[in-house]
Amino acid sequence: MGRMGSIDLKKFSKPVNRIVPIISGDGVYKRRKFNSSKPDGFYWYEFGNEISLLTNAVDRIQTDRMMDKLPPFRGIAYGNSIIPLNFSVANFLGYNETIPIHFMNADLGMIIVARRWENGNLLFHKVDAGAKHQLLTLGVKHKVEKGEELGPHKGLTPEMRFFYLLMILDKQRIEEWEQLDKLELGRLEREKRKKQFEKSFAGRLQKAINDAGGKLINFNKRGDKVDLEWMVGKESFHSSLDQNFRMLDLGFCAEGHDKDHSVSSAIQLAKQFIDEGLIYRTRE
Repeated sequence: MGRMGSIDLKKFSKPVNRIVPIISGDGVYKRRKFNSSKPDGFYWYEFGNEISLLTNAVDRIQTDRMMDKLPPFRGIAYGNSIIPLNFSVANFLGYNETIPIHFMNADLGMIIVARRWENGNLLFHKVDAGAKHQLLTLGVKHKVEKGEELGPHKGLTPEMRFFYLLMILDKQRIEEWEQLDKLELGRLEREKRKKQFEKSFAGRLQKAINDAGGKLINFNKRGDKVDLEWMVGKESFHSSLDQNFRMLDLGFCAEGHDKDHSVSSAIQLAKQFIDEGLIYRTRE
């Protein structure tokens, strides 16, 4: 008898269909890495001898079922990152004190449940409704917003105190920008520091609002969206916009034309409505 050649087991494997997250053009399933031209999101792929895209996207029910099977990881929402609820566990798993979260959709200070994909990426799943420490983390957030010191408080963890510190630093960056003109610096040094700040997202947002006659109070990145609080005169507003400073939700009634406005035009419109006594807030 002739000698049998090696058997390619892949030829006998049955293709499987799986939901896979695509992030920055990359996907991975069972250690099989592949590239994709699809925007970030969840997609059905068929894995056999080849890897084939089946559908362009999947609905929330399907992703929830998939997510429920992945290891959970909890943390405090901080922009497009989280602060883990337990630094020791995070370090054991190879994460730092702030961890990027993909598909983030939670307000600053909310405790969320993320899920760990096989390559270590953390995927936003849901807000952890009824989380044990939720009131404490929101209390920390309110302390920063009111300019109050944290002080000793029963139940506060090192992770919550770190959250407080990061929020304080963010707030100080905005305040320091506003104080630059008052500092006794040479003209060139002052302009250098302004340009450095204006290159950052916070700096560009601050400049856009200031140039339009408003004042930035606070902001929080949430996925592709940005929630912000700003003022015109003595009136404050809560709005949402995209990363290109186009409005998604003005925070006051504009007869459904919110998305027609930029940051600048939104502030001008608010000024007009205030002067005419026609302002009606839709968000507090």
